[in-house]
Amino acid sequence: ELTTELRKITVPAKTTALQTELNKSSRDYDVILMLIAEGADVNAKSNTGNTALMLAANDGQTTTVNALLAVSGINVNIQNSSNSTALILATNGGHTTIVNALLAVPNINVNLKVQDGNTALHSAAAFGYTAIVEALLAVPGIRVNVISDANLTALDRINFRSASADKTAIIEALRAKGAKTKAELDSE
Repeated sequence: ELTTELRKITVPAKTTALQTELNKSSRDYDVILMLIAEGADVNAKSNTGNTALMLAANDGQTTTVNALLAVSGINVNIQNSSNSTALILATNGGHTTIVNALLAVPNINVNLKVQDGNTALHSAAAFGYTAIVEALLAVPGIRVNVISDANLTALDRINFRSASADKTAIIEALRAKGAKTKAELDSE
């Protein structure tokens, strides 16, 4: 019934309906996927610039993320009003499965920065997400010595964490890829 009614609506109206759903604090991902399947713009943004992919990645909605990644024309590198991407949002939430799904997209840019100059690698290191750090480090072209607006590299970020097995593993993984602290970079 609903699908039949949706087919009568124009694509711009479907996209507007999708944006309305994206702006809700309690989103219905089934409705989002149905609107996209019926032609709504998969890259439509909420008022804060979030796409359905960003919100699903942030909310840990693995099934929805996988469905969205299968949609032709999906742009995984869109940045919201704070310059976050789906990858950065998934990283911040520690959603390893979603991070891995996003990293499998050929044109993903792992080096994009949020407003404070941090990358997904900075966030993964800061939160102590070993599996995500290792997945990011495996991506060709990852820049391990990006300096944030706070003058910190990913290695600096992990050094702020208290001692743990994760901290040691992350430091070793970063060092193996040539990561340095800001002070080490300055002394070169």
